[in-house]
Amino acid sequence: MDAEQLTHLRALLRAKMKRHQRLQEMIDLLGDDGVVELVADMADKHGDDRAIDRFRLPLLATKALLAGKPYIPPVIILCGARTRTGAPCKRRPIPGKQRCRNHGGLNRGDRTPQGRINAGKGLRQWHAARRAAKTALTGV
Repeated sequence: MDAEQLTHLRALLRAKMKRHQRLQEMIDLLGDDGVVELVADMADKHGDDRAIDRFRLPLLATKALLAGKPYIPPVIILCGARTRTGAPCKRRPIPGKQRCRNHGGLNRGDRTPQGRINAGKGLRQWHAARRAAKTALTGV
């Protein structure tokens, strides 16, 4: 590693940036092998986790790089229902469902035939009330 790379690396370690961004900058500067060599040298003295943390790098991505495997970030699934503010909900859904517990993830629906009939009646009444309110407002 030449003097210019060393000064750039020191500046990278001092800079305030996200860990994944720092790892990408280090890969751009030194290449995959250079980063592996740098972290491996420190890991011999202090252990993998402490060496990775000392360089302020992301743990899982750097461990995958050291193992020679590609790191695939996990896909985070969110509820996505619209909240009262209009923003999408950021909570995780109930396992096996699409929505969180606040937006219907725990709702099991009507289970009995009579419950389904009652739900249909309530829905028809609700639609009729909405139509009546709309016509009362518009006067049509």
